[in-house]
Order: sequence, then C-alpha cells, then structure tokens
Amino acid sequence: MRTLLALLLLIPLLAGAASPTPPTLSYLGQAVVYYDLLAEAPWMPLMWQQLNVTVPDTTATLRMTAKLIVSGTTYGCDDNDLLSLRSGPDVVLSGTNYTVGNKTGRWSGPVSSTTELWAEFTYNGAAATDVLPLLRQLHYANLGGSRSVGRRRVDIQLHTRKGGTTLTSAVISLVVQPGTLEGTPFLRFDPISMQLGSDAPWRPVASYDSRPSTAPTWLLQARPTLVTMLGNGSQDVGTALMSAPVGSPGWPMAAFVDNALQLRPESIGSEVFIIRLSDGGATIALQVQVTVGVDTRSVIVLADMPLEITAGVETSVRLTINRAGSWVASFEPFPGSTTSPTALSGTFAPPADDGSPHRELLLLGHVGGPAWVDGILVIREVGNGNAIVAKIPFRIHLKGNAG
Repeated sequence: MRTLLALLLLIPLLAGAASPTPPTLSYLGQAVVYYDLLAEAPWMPLMWQQLNVTVPDTTATLRMTAKLIVSGTTYGCDDNDLLSLRSGPDVVLSGTNYTVGNKTGRWSGPVSSTTELWAEFTYNGAAATDVLPLLRQLHYANLGGSRSVGRRRVDIQLHTRKGGTTLTSAVISLVVQPGTLEGTPFLRFDPISMQLGSDAPWRPVASYDSRPSTAPTWLLQARPTLVTMLGNGSQDVGTALMSAPVGSPGWPMAAFVDNALQLRPESIGSEVFIIRLSDGGATIALQVQVTVGVDTRSVIVLADMPLEITAGVETSVRLTINRAGSWVASFEPFPGSTTSPTALSGTFAPPADDGSPHRELLLLGHVGGPAWVDGILVIREVGNGNAIVAKIPFRIHLKGNAG
C-alpha cells in the first residue's frame, strides 16, 4: 500500500519534469507595415526588423503558418489579398518544395483571402536558424484591379509536432496599412559577428523598393572604427563610401556586390555604424551593429615552463604568442590534485614595441608555501571577455620552501 501511494505521488512530478517547451517567436519591429498600392513591385516582405526564434526541441517537426485575419470592420481581406514565400537570401523555392541551406521542406504554395499558408520541414532536426530565412521571405501582395484596400492583419506562428503532441508559439500580428504614396525603401542588415583575422562580405540580408524606377541610393555616414571596409580588390574604400559617385546622389544597391565590399576586423569590441538610405526626398538612417571577437582556436601559445625556481624571487618565462594583444595569467589545479597552485602568481611584462611575438611572464613562487607545485597555467586575452586561449600544465620545485 505504501509503495502504491508513493508511486501515485510521484506521477505528477514526473509529468511536470517531462513537460516539453514550445517554440517561441518574437519580433522587435513595428507592428504596422506600409503597403504602396501604386507599387511597381507588388510583392512586399512583411518582416523587416529583428526576429528572435527559439526551437527547444530540435527532434520535433517544425512548421510555420501565416494567415490573413478578418475582424469586423477593422480588418478585412478578399481573394485579391495574397500571401506567399519568395526565393531570396538562403531560401530556394521549387514549386511547393523549398531548401534552406541544406535543409529541405514543403509548403502550401501562395494563398489568398483567409486560407492559411504553411511551411514545414520534411524531417526532424530543423533549428531556429533554419526557420528564420523562411520568415524573412514571407511576402504580401494585393493584386486587385483597383488595388483599393483597407487595413489587413496577418497572424504568424511557429509549431512543433512530436508524437501526438503539437506545441505552438505566441502569435505575431502584423498590420498592413495601404496607401498611394511612395514609401521609403527597405534595407535590412542583421547584426554582424566576426573574428580577428577573418574577413567577411558586407551585404544586406534583404532589400525592397516598391517603385524600382526611382532607385534608392545610400551613403556611409561615418567610418566604423572596429573594421576596415574593403572593396575593388582589397582597397580601403571607407572614405569613398561617405561621398556620392560623380553624377549620382549616392551609391546604388548593386554597389555591395559590384564593388565586392568586405569588412576586415581590426580590433575587439562592438559598435554601431550608420548608413543613410535615400529615395527622392525620403531619407532614413539605418544602423548596422558589428561585433569583433577572437577565434581562440587560431591562437598559438608556446611556453618553456621552468622545472625549478627560487621562492620569493621573480623568474622570467618566455612565451611565444602568434598574435598581438594583452594577456593575463592565472593558475588552476590539476583535477584531483592535492597541491594548490595559489602558491604561484604570474604577470605579463609590457610587450616590446618591435612587433615580436615573444612575451615575458614574470613568475613568482610564494615563500612559505609547498616545495612542489603542480597545476595548469591559464592564458586569457584581455578585451575579449577574458577568453581562454591556452592551458599549459606544469610541475615546479619552489627552491627554499620546506618539503
């Protein structure tokens, strides 16, 4: 009887512990999107600002849905209102099949009125980074003869299905506001994350202009400090991008590709630089965030640790580090070791200005500590979140200490 009672009490706890987590979808952009009824390019992407997606269970089947919602006199729609995916950055459509990177899926095809659009990966293992390009390529169009419409509302959700259980994210609701004035063109850059020693192409992840006959142009407002902008065969073009070409109000959108624009990281940190996008009289400022870190796998540290030093006397240890930077040293015990490396301390002497990769570590053994110390010398890079770049094991005799 006691055993049965214990099991009955345990069942709710087990059920709660095993409760799966639904996907999440959040959007940091404006909920109202302006739609140009006189657009020469009627298919307009809906999601332009930062999207945040989590898919906790990547063993489940992942599905995205979008649907036009009718709500009294506030929002309406008819058969002229269309939703569709469109081929674009990282997304290739082939009929009702699609490819995102190396992941494949199937989708409903374009839908009209209140019919639901859906896109589902054809196998388990899809992650947040796979569904993000699909969300960016979700488009709206009104193809009616007069193209005179009221406000439209589009609800977007994510779903995961595993076994007989379907979990659903919260709804993102976007409002499409129609008008006949030419809107400012859209241009989107995702935050850029780079490592020292690795160049990267500088490209917008998406762009849209409702009236391509009046092509937008852009100018760099101020040169970034963390990166060098390269183009035209690795030339520094940062200054040139701040001035318009002769006879033009600015640089065309094609300049990103035609000039082979690249970013080359120069120092560690994070900053926001601004470009200005103009289309006739309309001008907007676009922020581009770039963060430069260190790929610690590219750092090589060589150290010739001594076998014996005199306690209380600083000993110089020569290290070779294959990249310029500022470094700090600390000591960790070996797993399971009974000795403490706190009997040692080490500081880096200021580096020479000759560009040499050699660094001088001043090693000090504390008087009165143990005679033998073993552990791990840990080298961290200052300014990169104190990232660990090397761990060097050692065993040192502290001459002068008893033992």
